[in-house]
Amino acid sequence: MTDGGNNSGKIDPITATKAAEALGVKIYTIGLGNREIVQQMGLPPGYLPDEDTLQQIAQMTGGRYYRADNAEKFKAIYAEIDKLEKTEAVVSKYTEFKELFPWFITGGLVLLLIEMALAQTIFRRLP
Repeated sequence: MTDGGNNSGKIDPITATKAAEALGVKIYTIGLGNREIVQQMGLPPGYLPDEDTLQQIAQMTGGRYYRADNAEKFKAIYAEIDKLEKTEAVVSKYTEFKELFPWFITGGLVLLLIEMALAQTIFRRLP
């Protein structure tokens, strides 16, 4: 979802679209904005999406361009896109194990050394 303009980064939308096309990514574009409200408020046309660019992006990648000027249409568009594209995602799960046995071995060795040291003092055992 974008307005079709290059407002972030140094790569223009068409170049980014070519990269997505090379990777086999379909792009579904949605133009947001209500022409009537923009005209009523006297706002410049820059407040509306660049529909030509959005249509070109969708066409280049095999996607589709949608126009949404209210919340209901926006929800319907998302529902339609959700029905169109079902891709299985491969999820790799990794488990990191943290071994705790060194703590027990260290504790045991410390106790053993204390016992050996004390056995040479007045705490030694009588036969």
